[in-house]
Amino acid sequence: MDHPLAALKQPVQLTNPRPEKRAYVWASGFTPSPFEKFSAACREDDSWRYREIDSGHQMMMSHPVEVA
Repeated sequence: MDHPLAALKQPVQLTNPRPEKRAYVWASGFTPSPFEKFSAACREDDSWRYREIDSGHQMMMSHPVEVA
């Protein structure tokens, strides 16, 4: 399935202000992962709420309680 090109070309339009704390949830069971460098950066940055869930990439399916 091809990714819709418009999703890459249309700018995001936000109507609400950015939250004070952003959240990053690391799926630590998804290895090797192209997201590891982002996880490390967010873990070290106090402006992010950082959490790890021992899960694969589809954690919303395998760990719905923890993700909520």
